[in-house]
Amino acid sequence: MVEAAAADATPPKSRSAGLRQVAGFFRASIRVYSVHVADAIRNREKELEGVHWSRKSATVCDAGLLM
Repeated sequence: MVEAAAADATPPKSRSAGLRQVAGFFRASIRVYSVHVADAIRNREKELEGVHWSRKSATVCDAGLLM
């Protein structure tokens, strides 16, 4: 009985190889996804930076016109 439980606890080599392959796929997918997210964040920061500076320069121009 103990031997049968031990045999069930260890997966066959083909199954563990398949699991390693699936794990590798998910790791690669996460890396690709994280690169896309980092690029999207960087692009959004650039967009917001441009908006920030345009608002700042518009405020300075408006203040100059008021004086």
